[in-house]
Amino acid sequence: MDLVIGNMAGYHKTTKVSFGDYSFDPDLKTWALRNGVMLSQAVNLAGLPLAVEYSLVDTRYTGGTKFFVDNTQEIGVSVGTNRSGDLSKNYMRFGLRYLHGRDTNTVTLSGSYWF
Repeated sequence: MDLVIGNMAGYHKTTKVSFGDYSFDPDLKTWALRNGVMLSQAVNLAGLPLAVEYSLVDTRYTGGTKFFVDNTQEIGVSVGTNRSGDLSKNYMRFGLRYLHGRDTNTVTLSGSYWF
């Protein structure tokens, strides 16, 4: 079993976009602070070496532009091939994530393939 902790501080700024006579400048500036933890558990299903990953992520938006949602929390689970072996292999992963914020809730189904 592996435990991974990740943190991110990112500054986001939009720029003016123009198409012919149309111009749009949302003038958004903010910091996004993300903190997360993931637990990866190796499992064997029908002879396939798989890994189940459980994750929790907290995101905060601060400084600059005020947003309707200033923080979100995510909880997720994914199942895929075990990445902790030979890096030359191909990997697949499928997941389900629930995100919650003030007056917003989303469910995301994802799939990915590394080659």
